[in-house]
Amino acid sequence: MAGKRQVAVIGAGLSGLCCLQHLSKYPEQFELTCYEQTQEIGGTWVYTDKTDIDNEKGLHIHSSMYKNLRVNIPKQIMCYPDFPFKDSLPTFPHHTDVLEYIKQYTDHYNLHKYIHYNSEATNVRPLFPPSPSGSSECQWEVTVRDVLSGKEVRKLYDIIMICTGKFFKPYCDIDGLQHFKGIVVHSHNYRVPELFTGQRVLVIGAGESGTDISLEVAKTAKEVLVSHSGSMKKRYDSIPPNMHDVSRVSSIKECGSVLLEDGSVIPNEDIDAILPCTGYEYEFPFLSPECSIGITDHRVHPLYKHMVNTKFPSMAFIGLNYRIIPSAVVESQVKYYLSVLLGNTKLPSREEMEADANRDYQHRLDNGFKVRDAHSLSGDLQWAYTDSLAEEGGFEPVKSFVKEVARFITKQRMSNINYRKVEIEVMDDNKWKVL
Repeated sequence: MAGKRQVAVIGAGLSGLCCLQHLSKYPEQFELTCYEQTQEIGGTWVYTDKTDIDNEKGLHIHSSMYKNLRVNIPKQIMCYPDFPFKDSLPTFPHHTDVLEYIKQYTDHYNLHKYIHYNSEATNVRPLFPPSPSGSSECQWEVTVRDVLSGKEVRKLYDIIMICTGKFFKPYCDIDGLQHFKGIVVHSHNYRVPELFTGQRVLVIGAGESGTDISLEVAKTAKEVLVSHSGSMKKRYDSIPPNMHDVSRVSSIKECGSVLLEDGSVIPNEDIDAILPCTGYEYEFPFLSPECSIGITDHRVHPLYKHMVNTKFPSMAFIGLNYRIIPSAVVESQVKYYLSVLLGNTKLPSREEMEADANRDYQHRLDNGFKVRDAHSLSGDLQWAYTDSLAEEGGFEPVKSFVKEVARFITKQRMSNINYRKVEIEVMDDNKWKVL
């Protein structure tokens, strides 16, 4: 035990489990503890019919899974490279298959022994702030609440790895939404299409979730209006006859009618339900102000490489990015940060890290990214990012077939409404084909 660094991993979803798997290879270096506020592993992949608040435990429902969801990333690139999905599963498995995969991964690497279930991290603070000499060494005091008994304990750690994800606090900035007279269900709380049987539904947003949910709701609803800046009819060869494009929502009037950006109005009596598919915002309520982490316009800062707290480098955020192939990006982040912890990779100075983070952010703005997309790694941005982590961290980059399949399926999603029927076979690290 002497000389080991105490590591707290917060969250036992895919990111947290990846941290445990890689750090557990160095038992002489690290003593691992993972805090999971629910009673099981899997994070957002744990489906529940409940929404909003779990009244039994007083916790916000973390999962955004809906009952019929199938993944939109091929299993061949969704898995961690050292642990594939079962061959018997289709290329796009059901979400229950993903949760089963997570359980198998956890069993295979014997990770349960590190996980404290029903344990909510309620406060994290540095005990020894940096000295005037510029040292950033500190310990972390973590307050943990047993969600069953309510009892709290405080423990000290040398390293904090935050793996709580992004897809649990709904973001919705629709002006006047409170005036709408009908049902409002954010995609985070969407579970089954039967709730909208025979109704006229306005879906706001046509990203990946908005598109999938619109198509599913159209099976039971009388009419589905999809509010966005594009055109579903132009994107796909065919869409359900009861699905129609409308302009982006400008606001909702006091009478409940919906004003669109093109000037048209949808009367309140013509809509029974609004389904915002407007994304999520970051939240880390357990971080004390002394952690020096802020969130401004959906940008978590100051973070070096979207990951390392520049003031306290012994705190890292894993899996913060989105529009990514999660396993590829997360594993690259974990390997990079592990290399830092082992002393094989040296971080720049605090000033250099913050300058790098600001350059990255400004580069995004200069290239047309929205302010709120500071952590998006869409398209090949993620591969430039993971390649840089691999080069600096001294490990193998993401395999070429992963990048190629990701590019292929991104194009399929944008043009083929039935892309989940595609089956893929991977022959080796460089060869794959569509069956």
